[in-house]
Amino acid sequence: MTTNGRYGNNGWLAVAQVWLSGGHISQATTKVNDTYLASSGYNDAARRHVLCQEIGHDFGLDHQDESGADLNTCMHYADALDNPSPNAHDYEQLEAIYNSHADTSNTAAAISSASGSKGRPKRVRDDLFVEDLGGGKKRVVFVFWSNRQIPHGPPAGE
Repeated sequence: MTTNGRYGNNGWLAVAQVWLSGGHISQATTKVNDTYLASSGYNDAARRHVLCQEIGHDFGLDHQDESGADLNTCMHYADALDNPSPNAHDYEQLEAIYNSHADTSNTAAAISSASGSKGRPKRVRDDLFVEDLGGGKKRVVFVFWSNRQIPHGPPAGE
């Protein structure tokens, strides 16, 4: 499920939440913050890049790169938000996740070993938080920060 709204000047452009059960995605949502993305500071390609990345997380994709290099995909952290689509590598990853069901290099596999305290998200990296829900279930929160502002914790209420 994807929702958009004016969530305020809170530092995030979009948030993907992924619930895992036994290492598999059981549910996912994406919220898009129109306070930023509907402004003139973000063109259509930038908005599509952000939305593509968060929905990619919902389907199990992680970032290909976080160095700032441009890999011609929405699933990287390049400074320019000008890649509004996945690339061939992303499609190959989706094929591996959903056709062969080999969970060796996807969001669920990459973070299933990470765990926060029950009821308290743990920061795995600047844009990724994991909360242990007990019983083999976890909630993962990916945050696409505005201008790469990185507060100390996940967005309030997430």
